[in-house]
Amino acid sequence: MDEELFLENKSARLSRNISEHLGISKNEAQSKLEYAVSSGGFFPESYQAWYQEIGNQKALLSGRLHAAICGLTQGVPTVLSSWDIRTREIVDYFKIPSASGEQIRKEGSLSAFMNADFEGFNERQNVCWGRWSEFLNQNNIANNSKVYDSSVGPFWNFKTELQNDNEILKTASYLKSENKSGQSRQINRALRVLKRGLKSTVRKTRL
Repeated sequence: MDEELFLENKSARLSRNISEHLGISKNEAQSKLEYAVSSGGFFPESYQAWYQEIGNQKALLSGRLHAAICGLTQGVPTVLSSWDIRTREIVDYFKIPSASGEQIRKEGSLSAFMNADFEGFNERQNVCWGRWSEFLNQNNIANNSKVYDSSVGPFWNFKTELQNDNEILKTASYLKSENKSGQSRQINRALRVLKRGLKSTVRKTRL
């Protein structure tokens, strides 16, 4: 349950949203909300208790990003119902299994799990850990992570990716300049970066 429910008049806003989504009156939505909280609400005394309770679930359908992350990190099959752009960006980058509110309303919560791409998330998680591990190595920071699986590919691929990303960021900052005298140099730099990125992609495709 959203923690804002218990602050000021946030419950009225939540009831209004529920009534609009379900097509029922605000009074009925408020009654259903109060019943759900009183009969099935869980109010942990600490973060650890909350984290453990999530880990005890067989599956998790959540509208909260942090709860979804807690489920996924404990191996609980989790689907996130994202509702804003910020959350959507994180979902897209990490390939977090997700379902829209409209899909859940039309097809039911079970369909959210049946159609979720858990395999895509597992593959992406390994890549993200590999990039993170290489970032730590390049900056001489101790890395205690045991999550990375080297079978995902040669470790130097991540090093090349990070170097290319860094070059792209540098190039983007240069291209913001309106100094016409430097345009040729900037364009050539951008082309070199793109060529390196293309070569890296070709090498990965061959592996």
